[in-house]
Amino acid sequence: MVIFFGLCWGFCASVAASPKSILRMGMIEEPTGLNPVFRGSTAEAMIIALSFRSLAHFDAESELVPHLAKVLPIFENNNLVFEIRETAKWDDGAPVTCEDFHTGVSADRKFRPSKNPKVDKVTWDPKSPRQCVVVFNQPKPIYTLYLPPPLPTHLEKKIIAQSENEIEYLKNSWYTRSEERRVG
Repeated sequence: MVIFFGLCWGFCASVAASPKSILRMGMIEEPTGLNPVFRGSTAEAMIIALSFRSLAHFDAESELVPHLAKVLPIFENNNLVFEIRETAKWDDGAPVTCEDFHTGVSADRKFRPSKNPKVDKVTWDPKSPRQCVVVFNQPKPIYTLYLPPPLPTHLEKKIIAQSENEIEYLKNSWYTRSEERRVG
């Protein structure tokens, strides 16, 4: 079985693990998959939350700090405005861009339409592909909960478009845990 953990955000400056930065967890269930679009079980949700980078996260002092974003995102009306760090790259070196957030929202909307109706769209200027605006349909939602994780557009966009349903997508997604994953 192959899991492409490298897609789970092999970007930004790497930090050498010190004994204080190692996290060990015990779980009573095994995840059935680690596709960020389908966060089914508690084990999956926990591993995905710890493996994927978000715009911001809480540090050891429970302070919200930027992670993917250069600075903490801000709200302007119902719009979440942020800029992605220049160092944010996928495992294969491709930059993380606003289009990757759009791809994550598109997959979420296509395969989980009733789970997250809060995001209307993701917009950006093609000249500034790291300066993003996420339009929500309600005032200031908790974006750390309602903004789906970005997906690597250069790998997943075509698979999402060609998949008629969740089973087809899971069969062909780069995140799927299966030896027969890639058909074409």
